[in-house]
Amino acid sequence: MNQSDNEITMPVAVDRHRANILNEAVISTTVLVVALAVGVFLRTWQLNAIGYNTDEAVYTGQAAAIAGVPGLSSLFPIFRAHPLLFQFTLSLLFHFGFQDLWGRLLAVLVGMGTVLMTYFTGKFLYGKTAGALAALFVAFMPYQVIVSRQVLLDGPMALFATVTLYTLARYGHGQRREWLYASGAAMGLTFLSKETGILMLGAIYTFLALARELRLRIIDIIISALILLVVTLTGPGRWISLRPAISDLAALPAAKPRLVILFNYLTAGARHSYAFSRRGRSVVATQTTLLAGEIAFNLDHRPVCIF
Repeated sequence: MNQSDNEITMPVAVDRHRANILNEAVISTTVLVVALAVGVFLRTWQLNAIGYNTDEAVYTGQAAAIAGVPGLSSLFPIFRAHPLLFQFTLSLLFHFGFQDLWGRLLAVLVGMGTVLMTYFTGKFLYGKTAGALAALFVAFMPYQVIVSRQVLLDGPMALFATVTLYTLARYGHGQRREWLYASGAAMGLTFLSKETGILMLGAIYTFLALARELRLRIIDIIISALILLVVTLTGPGRWISLRPAISDLAALPAAKPRLVILFNYLTAGARHSYAFSRRGRSVVATQTTLLAGEIAFNLDHRPVCIF
């Protein structure tokens, strides 16, 4: 083959490569659009035709109690079951008015987020077409559709578990420690969605143990674990349990700067009542130091919320 033949075949090969890239982009985009459209349809068609089941009623009731919805907050205890990430998020919507449809719409949004994160994970690992096909499979997956149509905690747990897998894949590819730290945060959100999500730690440990090409530093693992712990211990349940202290602070004279009020709250032993100083010190000191564990049961053996 002479030089003239090379000059002819090279542009042809380049054009063919560009055509293949264009075809892949068109195919993957089309599949992704179909996945999103069908996913939204399957999750919203006659969404509120049937009333809440028992679990949905419990989680929505928790959200209503957090938001202080009249008529419901007295019927449902806040700390009844599971961590409160999804319930707390739903309670924010209830501030615009209580409707049972809010909870299922939020579940749909979370389910579609899982479809998108599946696409990004597959795209990063195997390319656009693989990511789009994976998103299509999740969009049609019967179990994923069912839990995305109900106020259940499996949907948020699946979403943040997928985010955890994505961040781990990014860490495994570039070995940037920021992605390992992000995995710790995402793992914390997975647990805060539903406590059974903690089982993902086994998969993370297996991946890090078997991937010998990873140059792991002990300090990075410790920092990632600390981030997971901080995210877990500073979940919505922690801040909700702070509300009595916040209410007491709000009742004090507004003319004083908040920092001075907090200082007085913590050092009020000689200047205020016994109940005020002891209660203030107990609540504020306990909550702000974020103890790693708390007593698992009250004196009457009712479980308390740790996270």
